[in-house]
Amino acid sequence: MSDYIQIPNDITTKLTKVSKYKEANLYANIRNTINSNRDTTNAKEKMKLKYAERLNVHEKTIENYIKELYRVGLISGIHKTWGIDHRVNIYEFPKLDHDYFIVYPPFLEDINLSIEEKGVMLFIKANCEKGTNHFSFNTLAELKKKIGIGKNSKMLDILKSKGYIRFIDKTIIITNENFPLYLKKTVDNTIYHIIYNYCLYKNIVPPLKEEMALTYLNEKYADKYDDLMKDLVNKCKNLPKNVSLSYFCQALLNRIPENRYQPNEHHYIM
Repeated sequence: MSDYIQIPNDITTKLTKVSKYKEANLYANIRNTINSNRDTTNAKEKMKLKYAERLNVHEKTIENYIKELYRVGLISGIHKTWGIDHRVNIYEFPKLDHDYFIVYPPFLEDINLSIEEKGVMLFIKANCEKGTNHFSFNTLAELKKKIGIGKNSKMLDILKSKGYIRFIDKTIIITNENFPLYLKKTVDNTIYHIIYNYCLYKNIVPPLKEEMALTYLNEKYADKYDDLMKDLVNKCKNLPKNVSLSYFCQALLNRIPENRYQPNEHHYIM
């Protein structure tokens, strides 16, 4: 099992059939059998039966899903060989250097979510701003179109009632711990996470990452995270609706970074 599962953001454009959520689940399950950050996996032939049971479909349907994942390029190669006493399928994946997100394996075992609900969560995450667990939308119809659910679907209401997502104005936010903001606990990541959670506590949409702002905040709060939390409470009691990391630099340090937003190519600082 992987420590984490990498999933490309373009599942939302490559998987378009009615079965897209189950196909996305199958993709995640297959990738979960490889070591993290690798692009090949060996799976016993009988794993298809396990996947069929997990997704509540026939084993032949799993074969069709795998063919679809191969057809759209999410799986780049499928080979068969023999182990000591069993047949083995070898799956190859395109290398993911950017435009992907991370989910922890326990998400796949979550008994509180149906297979379709898990698929929708994966599609929501694929749309999130880089390095965050949220994205904004103009209308509810636009949001539903982005994640591929019908206009009359109650799926978002269900996920909200179960505590997996929340809404702040016209922004949807994933609140489940199996969708991490980062993998390595660097100073920058920790500072950003503290500010991110503080914004959610204040019912404000969290800011995007700003490299220079994090550098400034790092200078004062590296390994002083309790001080950061205290200063947030004392100096940032009333947050503006559209808050930025530059705002926090000004409020906490009386400094304004030169560049407000410098998007990182990758979702994660590995």
